Amino acid sequence: MDDFKANFAALSRDVKLFFLTDGASKGTNDTREAFYRFLRSGAPAPLLNAEQNDDCIRRCRLLRNLDRTDAERRLHAMAAAIQEWLDRLNPEAVIGHMVDEYVTHLLSLLAQRRGIPYVGYAHSFFPGRIQLTSYANGDAFNIRVPSSQEVEETIATVMTPFFRQDYGQRRNYSFARHVFGVGRYYVKRIVFLAKGHLERDPLQLHYAITPYLAERRRLRDYPSADCFSRDWKSELTARRKESPSPTIYVPLAYFPESTIDYWIQDKSILDYEDKTAEIVAEISRTCVVVIKEHPHMLGTRNPAFYKRLSSIPNVIMAAPLEYSAEIMTNSDAVVLGAGSGGVEAALQEKPIFTFSKASYWFARSGAIYLDLACVGSWAESIIAGLKSARPLSMNEKHEFVKACLESTVRPRPGGRRWPLIDLLDLELLLEAVGSGRPRQTLMTG
Repeated sequence: MDDFKANFAALSRDVKLFFLTDGASKGTNDTREAFYRFLRSGAPAPLLNAEQNDDCIRRCRLLRNLDRTDAERRLHAMAAAIQEWLDRLNPEAVIGHMVDEYVTHLLSLLAQRRGIPYVGYAHSFFPGRIQLTSYANGDAFNIRVPSSQEVEETIATVMTPFFRQDYGQRRNYSFARHVFGVGRYYVKRIVFLAKGHLERDPLQLHYAITPYLAERRRLRDYPSADCFSRDWKSELTARRKESPSPTIYVPLAYFPESTIDYWIQDKSILDYEDKTAEIVAEISRTCVVVIKEHPHMLGTRNPAFYKRLSSIPNVIMAAPLEYSAEIMTNSDAVVLGAGSGGVEAALQEKPIFTFSKASYWFARSGAIYLDLACVGSWAESIIAGLKSARPLSMNEKHEFVKACLESTVRPRPGGRRWPLIDLLDLELLLEAVGSGRPRQTLMTG
């Protein structure tokens, strides 16, 4: 909340700001009293229809892991609490975290019902930028027109050899780091359990969700070297000598996270490992498939998943710290969801096959959409798509990146955990969401 307040502190005086959080933060309104009051009441009036109810539960990494009755009780109590606060504050807009769990999902749904914008923000794939999204499914919230110079500089940065967006996380991973991560996870469990009781908030989302995040939980989840190819290039060269089949790059996604949980319409992808294995088995019928793990997922998945994938014929498992750009260069196409690999593939002139239409890069990338409900026909669709694919021209690449940057803002110095937005861009954002003056905006953290 300190970062949220600092972000908006320098705005002009005609903007009336309300801050709201779903936990304890000194000097900030919060949902706790209303949430537990509605929870104790037993049956707050349902604010969601059956489809929304199921969507909220299945997409939230916490609720989908709870008993269904308990999940519904928490969902309806929080919906009623948020509704009460929206009635009380009557904001013209809501700005908060990018939707990533049931509380922010509910807030976006209830804001949308009132006809007011919900804008989420988080670190962008593009270095030195912050991504804006609208409501829950990842739609880009466009607010500015980037200059030609900014576009060209961004293209040059992304196309730099060995470029990797690390979002401030470490680039290396070792067994020692893994041991530290496992220890940190159990310390967090103890500390958050204690805080929940001390703050009289045992159902606090941010404490309760910890067991269901991408965390290092077990020492045995540190992947051994034999989970991956020792030399994927040589292995790929050998496969190509045996068969002229196309090479398809399938980067594994960071999961659970908003780009899978919320940006993919078909919820079958929430069974991520089984669905990914199904996809890879289908594509490998006619193509060689190169798979690379997301570097930040090392130690969070069971290594049995890697061995399951590598046991599929025509599959090569590249090591997680290999560079995506190099694998793309040696591939004929990329298959992915809403991940940022779509940007790199478009700039590298590689055909893109995706099962997400919601990503900020989809519209101008030339990507071919693949329906998760029809995975059994993907191999034929990819072969046909490769024949008709046309790379973006230089001008089209410029327009593509320009369109992507329209939903980003620039940062300003500061922000300990969450980025601060450049003041000129922040004014643009408030103008985009405000319908009149004085403006009233709800900031959530």
